[in-house]
Amino acid sequence: MLKEIVKNRVYYLVLLSGLVLGLVAFFGLFGLPSLRQEAVVGLCAFYFFWGVGHHLLEHDLHFKVVLEYFLVASIACLVLLSLIWRA
Repeated sequence: MLKEIVKNRVYYLVLLSGLVLGLVAFFGLFGLPSLRQEAVVGLCAFYFFWGVGHHLLEHDLHFKVVLEYFLVASIACLVLLSLIWRA
């Protein structure tokens, strides 16, 4: 696993940067719920498209992989949006 991360460090650096930026936007937009919702949807969409793009570039993209990224992104989106809607 560590060997793969080192080999693909640029991919994972882009992922980490996007996730950190999305979380900073999520926590930084505390008083603006509509912008927080957009940040959450953007963060989840970024994660989904990053995963699909990564596997496409690695030539191991399958329907199960797309479905997995879609479900994880959807669940994360629902959880984060529920935090906004409860506040």
